[in-house]
Amino acid sequence: SDTFTQILLNNPANNFVGINVQSNHRTNTGIGSGRLFYRDVDGFVVNAALTNEQLILQAEAPVTQIGATLPIIANGGMRLFGVGGYVFTRNANRFPVIAGSAGTVFITTGSSLQIGQLGATSGLTVTNNATLSAFGAISQTRPLIVGGTLTATTRASGGLGSITLSDLNNRATTNGGASVVNLQVFDGSSSNTAAGNVDFGSALSYQLGQVRTLGMFTARTLGTVNQNVNGISAASLRLLGAGVYTLNQSTNSFTALAGNVGSVTVRTNGALQITQLDDTDGLVSAGNVMLTSAGAISQNRRLRGVNLTATTLNDAGAAIILTGPGNFFSGTRTLQTRNAAVSVDVSAD
Repeated sequence: SDTFTQILLNNPANNFVGINVQSNHRTNTGIGSGRLFYRDVDGFVVNAALTNEQLILQAEAPVTQIGATLPIIANGGMRLFGVGGYVFTRNANRFPVIAGSAGTVFITTGSSLQIGQLGATSGLTVTNNATLSAFGAISQTRPLIVGGTLTATTRASGGLGSITLSDLNNRATTNGGASVVNLQVFDGSSSNTAAGNVDFGSALSYQLGQVRTLGMFTARTLGTVNQNVNGISAASLRLLGAGVYTLNQSTNSFTALAGNVGSVTVRTNGALQITQLDDTDGLVSAGNVMLTSAGAISQNRRLRGVNLTATTLNDAGAAIILTGPGNFFSGTRTLQTRNAAVSVDVSAD
């Protein structure tokens, strides 16, 4: 049909090994605008799904596209339901919006990807792990809730992708604890890190895993954010919200820092400058500030908090120059220049 005609196969007793659902024009020369809905008591393989409208799937067991002859193209978005996991990893897939509630989600789209609202379904809730990969920007207009590890990767050609998942209603928690959040910006299908900005937020606590970008990384929370050994690799780091940040892995690499936080502990493997990032002027903390770097620590914007500890770790010595007129600490100020092994003081000329 040239107009809106849907395929509605939503009986829970359906049981097929594979499905091929398509909405075509009458002449069969192009994709049509019919909504596609398939439900199955078991898992199945999506051999093909083509529509300019929505694709809606519901299953209680794993759904894949292993051996599929055609990609999944749902230009109106894709909704996923049921406890079954969904694994759709073909680069030729295209679904610019996703929403639903599922057990596990591992998806790739050749387009940008937005966590949004489709019909009455608002946002994406995943009980276990969620892996999102897009050959464009990853963004949201509705919350993303993940009960396991979250991995979001943009692979826009030329490194022009970005990840903007900054809604404080996001959740990355498991069994009451913090889940790992991995955020990566790559140049196309390569593993070369690219320059798109990354922004992730949740009012609750979370743990940062691997963060890779040549641009700015922004983290937001009202809870606690710490990290595993994979570290943060970014040009600059911006921290926002009244939360507590402990980002002290030696694998971190960023040269610029700004924020407005509850308290902050950071470490980087090079020089560090307190500066302005976007509209965030310097680093302001309601609590303590602890800065550790393998190079010099300096500033061109204000630095404020309760107690300050600034330490450089460099065998040749690395200076600490924090002389900005806007600085203020109500408690103690401790400045240390140490060797890389943190065993002795060294001179920092």
